Amino acid sequence: MFNQSTLIDRRLDKLDRIESVLAPQLDEATAQFDAKRAERRRKALSEHRKRIAAAEKAEAAASAVQREAQVAFDRINAEHRAADERLRLAMAAAHGASSRLGREQGALRQALDPLGNGVLDGALAALQAMRDNARTLIRQSPRLRKSWFTGETEVVGLDTENPNMSQLAALCASAIDELEALRYSERTPAEIEAAARAALQRCREIGGDTYRNLIGAPFEALPA
Repeated sequence: MFNQSTLIDRRLDKLDRIESVLAPQLDEATAQFDAKRAERRRKALSEHRKRIAAAEKAEAAASAVQREAQVAFDRINAEHRAADERLRLAMAAAHGASSRLGREQGALRQALDPLGNGVLDGALAALQAMRDNARTLIRQSPRLRKSWFTGETEVVGLDTENPNMSQLAALCASAIDELEALRYSERTPAEIEAAARAALQRCREIGGDTYRNLIGAPFEALPA
């Protein structure tokens, strides 16, 4: 009769023998595995510590450069603000000086108006109108020449049909320059007024008081 208990005992004995053989191998494999893991940990710590140390060194150097740059920026920014403030003050001073100059010039013009410059301005206005009108009335025609080589007629220049208008425009322009030079001169009021009337009379004598429209019909004489 089969004894089940005996069979179990035999199997247990067999397992014990197998365990006695495999246990040392398993322990050795486990020890080798643990040793390899320990070596990997050691290498990881060593390598990453080196990298972290290098990164910390680079970070410290970069931070130092950043601090220096920040100091330089703050200094430049402060200088810029100071320069901007100086510019603002200078612009305000220049504007104030320009305004004062304008007021003083206006006061001078008002003071000189009854002292010769009033008559001077009236004469200048009339002379400028005469000059501008004379310039618009100057008529020019082309000077033609026939080419002996091609037989074609070509323009070689311009001829002024009414040279008196050119003469009047030039005389008025010269008189204007002459009178403008007297505006702030040391001449007496009587001398300035006499010079203004004389310059105006010279232009009137050669037709300055008459001006015509485009079809030649005369307008009224210019006011004195």
